[in-house]
Amino acid sequence: MKATIFSFLFILGFSAVAFAQAPEAIKYQAAIRDADGNRIKNTAIGVQISIVQDSATGAAVYTETFAETTTGSGLLNIELGGGIATNGTFAAIDWSQGPYFVELALDISGGTSYQVMGSTQLVSVPYALYANTTERSQVITKAERDAMTETATGTIIYCSDCGANGELQVFNSTEWTNLIGGAVTE
Repeated sequence: MKATIFSFLFILGFSAVAFAQAPEAIKYQAAIRDADGNRIKNTAIGVQISIVQDSATGAAVYTETFAETTTGSGLLNIELGGGIATNGTFAAIDWSQGPYFVELALDISGGTSYQVMGSTQLVSVPYALYANTTERSQVITKAERDAMTETATGTIIYCSDCGANGELQVFNSTEWTNLIGGAVTE
């Protein structure tokens, strides 16, 4: 049975920061449905993701596979860059050479006979667009951040030892805040 899909990207933690390096992953979520439009819930599925360049049908610069199980509401939750690479390396993608598209292929029986479901263009999140315009971005430790004096409002850092895997932070004129909103994780 051919699966239909309505997918959307959550691009959290992906950013084109001038000097900082964000985690090498992109959050991806899709609702997995059967041919009748019913969500496929709590089911093992095979997933193949390709990052294709220039158009939705362009050449794949990176491909990876996942063996996943949909949630109780029929959702697929993965991190692009975290699967088993079968073509290229995620870290070697030159994001400046876009546009890039995410092509999703599934095997809803849980195997590796993937059927292409479609492609979605990768677009920037507002924080990445802002970070890309600043020359004040840098990778530093929590101690280095706390020792900074006369920090300009809007300064963006990647605090390498904040949070579980590092954290993008911005100075709001009085304190450091998490770039995606909320308090920083110490």
